[in-house]
Amino acid sequence: MSGTLSSFNFSSLPNLISLEISNNRLSDSIPVEIGNLTKLEYLSFENNYFSGTIPYQISCLQKLRYLNLGENYLVDANWSMFFDMPYLTSLLLHSNQLSSEFPPFAITFRNLTSLDLSSNNLTGSIPESVFTHLANLEFLDLSGNFFEGSVPKNISKLSKLKYLNLESNNFSGSIPYSIGHLHNLEVLKLGMNTFEGSIPPELGLCTRLNILDLSENLLTGPLSMSFSNLTQLSKLYLSRNNFSGFIPDSISHLHNLEFLNLGLNIFEGSIPPGIGLCTKLNSLDLSENLLTGPLSLSFSNLTQLSELYLSGNHLSGGLSPHVISNWTELRILRIANNTLGGNIPPEIGMLTNLNELVMSSNNLTGPIPREIGKLKGLEELYLTGNHLAGPIPATTGNLTSLFSLYLDSNNLTGTIPPEIGNSTQLEILYANNNQLNGKLPDSISNLSCLWVLSFIPTGFLVAFQRTWGIILMILVVGWVMLIYQRTSSLEKFLQHFASRYFLGLLICQVAAQFHTVWEIFGCSV
Repeated sequence: MSGTLSSFNFSSLPNLISLEISNNRLSDSIPVEIGNLTKLEYLSFENNYFSGTIPYQISCLQKLRYLNLGENYLVDANWSMFFDMPYLTSLLLHSNQLSSEFPPFAITFRNLTSLDLSSNNLTGSIPESVFTHLANLEFLDLSGNFFEGSVPKNISKLSKLKYLNLESNNFSGSIPYSIGHLHNLEVLKLGMNTFEGSIPPELGLCTRLNILDLSENLLTGPLSMSFSNLTQLSKLYLSRNNFSGFIPDSISHLHNLEFLNLGLNIFEGSIPPGIGLCTKLNSLDLSENLLTGPLSLSFSNLTQLSELYLSGNHLSGGLSPHVISNWTELRILRIANNTLGGNIPPEIGMLTNLNELVMSSNNLTGPIPREIGKLKGLEELYLTGNHLAGPIPATTGNLTSLFSLYLDSNNLTGTIPPEIGNSTQLEILYANNNQLNGKLPDSISNLSCLWVLSFIPTGFLVAFQRTWGIILMILVVGWVMLIYQRTSSLEKFLQHFASRYFLGLLICQVAAQFHTVWEIFGCSV
């Protein structure tokens, strides 16, 4: 339904109790005549295109219990003109264009259980009166605004809170210890602020917590042992902070965990074997830390894993076939930038749900297993910067969903197999810095989506270094001298040179990729 409400006769419906016109295409302002529906108890205009101010006449609806004006384009009103609405329990103004400080009229509704002001442009601090006047709140969402300052200790007065979301604001200071007195809390989201200091151990008193998100702050220190009390947690996000020390083995007490993200911190030591007892884990992210040692065999218990991120650590040892073979639900496996060694186990072919396999920059050796061709849903394969040897298996042609293939900087030999032409979705193919030789197969012409091809045969590389390398050097030196002759001072020369820096890069790139054109035309060296 589209159009406006400007011609709607609200007076013709004096006994209306509920008005639900959400999820339409209604636009223009909300008519002031809405105040004539004095028996209304439920009103929802959510997800439309209403604009302008919120009419104060809406507060004439003294029997209203539920008011939802979210997901529109409404702006601030003169809040001082609003009346108290004694029966109102839910006020939802999310995803609008409110830009003042905390709307003072919202604080007057003493029976509110749900208040959602998220995704606006509200500023300032949270008024103290929120905690003293809205003691019945169970749901409070202020996320996606520009609120600032610290979270007052009096937040503990909202003792009925079950859901508290303050993420994506400018809150600072420490997380108040009094938050641990919110014993009914089930969801706590404080991410994407500038909170600092350590996590208060009192948080472990919130034993009903199901979701805890403290990511993207400035939090420090080790993880408190009190976390082991939060046995109802299903989602724990602590990424992008400055947490340090060891990951406590007591994390094994969190048997209900489905999502655990500790990435981008400064955790050190080995990955505790106790994580393997969190058998409900669907996503595990420990990437970009200082973790060392091998993967525990207890990881074989994580049979429900869909995403595993371990890149950017100092993990060592090999990839156990016993562990890998149990990850049959895995869609994403990222273990790049570690020191993992040994062969890629053939059991990798059992992970038939894989979409991403990222193993770059390790010490992997041996051949690329032919079983990799069983990963029919694979879209990205990164094996760059290892010590893999032997030929590229012809079974890579079975990867018909593949669009990125990185095999560069290994010790691969032979030619690029003609079966590669079956991977018709391929957009990027890097195979240079290997011991490959010969020309590109004719089937490469089947790759109509290909836009990056990097392949330097061994023989061509030698010839390039001896001939084209010299020619390129002469061109670059001549180009630099020409610039210098056209400038009158060293300062002007540097400015002139900098302005043509990208042109120089382009010349080098064209020269470095000359072999591609050479090979596509079927020439051999």
